[in-house]
Amino acid sequence: AVSGAEACPGSSSFVHAKAQVTTTFPSTSCDDVRAEMKARIDGQGGWVDPHNGGTYTLLSEIADGFSAERVTGNKKYTDKMDFTFQASGAGGCELQGCSESQVTSIADFSTNFCNLHDLYCGSSDGCPVASKDFTYTETSTKSLGASTDKTACVVQDAVAISPPALRSLAAVCPPSGFDTQGALEGGFDWQWYVRGKWYIQQQMVLSYLPKEYVYCVTAQYTVLDKPSLLGYDIQVDNYAENAEGKAQGPIRQICAKIVNKAEGKLKVAPCFLPTALSGDYWIVAFDKEEDWALISGGPPKNQAPDGKSCRTGTGVNGSGLWIFTRKQQRDEALIQKIRGIATAKGFDVSVLNDIDHTKCSSSEESSV
Repeated sequence: AVSGAEACPGSSSFVHAKAQVTTTFPSTSCDDVRAEMKARIDGQGGWVDPHNGGTYTLLSEIADGFSAERVTGNKKYTDKMDFTFQASGAGGCELQGCSESQVTSIADFSTNFCNLHDLYCGSSDGCPVASKDFTYTETSTKSLGASTDKTACVVQDAVAISPPALRSLAAVCPPSGFDTQGALEGGFDWQWYVRGKWYIQQQMVLSYLPKEYVYCVTAQYTVLDKPSLLGYDIQVDNYAENAEGKAQGPIRQICAKIVNKAEGKLKVAPCFLPTALSGDYWIVAFDKEEDWALISGGPPKNQAPDGKSCRTGTGVNGSGLWIFTRKQQRDEALIQKIRGIATAKGFDVSVLNDIDHTKCSSSEESSV
């Protein structure tokens, strides 16, 4: 329940992610701001949560605020929110909002911030509105490990926002019979896959892989002598830079649990998270002789805008598409071949962005 100007809903998990906002609407009344936020929660005007199609529910109201919850688009996690409103200036409004994860979490990849932001953001941020578009200023705070990246707040599926008549014409995603090459044909070799560094030649932009970090991207796998305390089998060191040569962080290492060795299927997450919070990571296709691999965040479950192909999500779990090669130097013919294989498996390859290795050291050590 809401109480006080900086109220937070609380969480039963001792360690959890959290974000707070203070947002000022200089020329909009609190009644109008509140009405628009509640309209979005109710889905009025065809409004759909732009952060991967989550579902909001209004829990309770008091005179100066309300409480709500949001279930993630994959139906796995629930976050709770409190909002309070106070008149400011000449007809303006100040909003205080707080969102807290209800499960053990540290890194939230901006989810708690987006829970709040997406209920009032406007067209200037690429956000859909129910009926009113606002001008505002926004400041935010967060718990250690959480993020407040506005660009992560508008990542939605074309199917989720298309009219029902168009949905009936949509391609089935994932495509019928979709699986990894290892599952369908056999022949996958773990020793080959983990033996040395991979150079990423193309990758999809994700909430944790921003478009600026497309230089010198590598991945290197180390099989652990025994499973970690949290049940992981493999340590994965990644590396990426922006145009100024700044390495991506702060999480510079992730861990993987082998789900099916013969089929090339893993679950990955930051090493400090339990495996229950990890996400699919599949070696979809590979060629040991040519030394390349096509990786995805599990099966592509979302229809692409072209209506003919499929994409993974763009959030944390169930997301991503990558082309790996052992050679650092770009081989355009090989990359086009792999893109063709990805297309044949139903992927929308327009999401793939080139990685620039031209100014990178060939002996560079990796870590993200």
